[in-house]
Amino acid sequence: MWPQSPLLVGLLGVEGALLGLMTPLVDSAGPLGSWLLLLVSLVVVLSLASPVWTLLTSWCLHVALLTRLTWLVIPWPLVLVPVGALLGLVALVALLAFVVTRRHDHHHQNGPVGPALLLVTAHPDDECLFFSPAIQRLRHSSRAAHLLCLSTGNFYNQGNLREKELRESCRVLGIPNSRVTLVDRSELPDDPQVTWDSSLVADIILQHVEKHKIGLVLTFDAEGVSGHANHVSVYHALRNLQSQKRLPSGCRTLYLQSVSLLRKYVSIMDLPLSLLRSQALVCLASLDEYEMGLQAMRCHRSQLVWFRWLYILFSRYMLINTFSEDGS
Repeated sequence: MWPQSPLLVGLLGVEGALLGLMTPLVDSAGPLGSWLLLLVSLVVVLSLASPVWTLLTSWCLHVALLTRLTWLVIPWPLVLVPVGALLGLVALVALLAFVVTRRHDHHHQNGPVGPALLLVTAHPDDECLFFSPAIQRLRHSSRAAHLLCLSTGNFYNQGNLREKELRESCRVLGIPNSRVTLVDRSELPDDPQVTWDSSLVADIILQHVEKHKIGLVLTFDAEGVSGHANHVSVYHALRNLQSQKRLPSGCRTLYLQSVSLLRKYVSIMDLPLSLLRSQALVCLASLDEYEMGLQAMRCHRSQLVWFRWLYILFSRYMLINTFSEDGS
């Protein structure tokens, strides 16, 4: 495995060099060339299998998109300053990311083994769309990582296929099949307009917690990241267990924080604000873990429509998870 810091610095250097070399060529072609660069970059990132290039192209797209949109209305010299500042910010964020991941790795290499972990999700693919950084960061310090998925994701009658994809994804993320539980009940349909029965969901979660002696439960917060009614239902069920003191003594609950639409799609650039505003826990994926998250997402082949690729490119949840203790 490559060291994280040299690779990050190298990626930033390549990004800056590419933008510098391409700028004269693109400018000579006018606005059409600018948009052609974006189109080519997008095609490249969707076709290449290397997650490293995926991350690099994601950063380039952020910078290039800002540059191109600004260039259409502002003379080019005036764009150099903000672009330079943005590249500098990217470099600082990369350095911050390196420091955070190194400190986390040192802590867990030398710290005690933690409690068994349970991730409660609503649908197959939630585990890698939203929770991949947390799964990979926390399972290294946990006795065992378990996944409880409360539906088969059968909205388009693909439940059987999606169950297979889920188990394959969990294997990539380091959760063995014996620790993956998928619930298939008519009372818990995959439907963004349906609110699940909180008591039923709470009972299922509690049974799982007690059976596997879970010490830490992770799930969505009150906004469910995407606002999906099923996500929010899981939150309310776990909060009810917590408020009614039905969870075993010492069992801790953490809720994945939802963020604004802008923060959601700025990828790693959200790291400084995430560190400042997180309440209980920050999980930042290393480059290797980011690659693993991409591999897990590719296991959900039935879900890889065009807008899902855009989500993978730009979503901060592929790299950053922040948690609160109350989820409100």
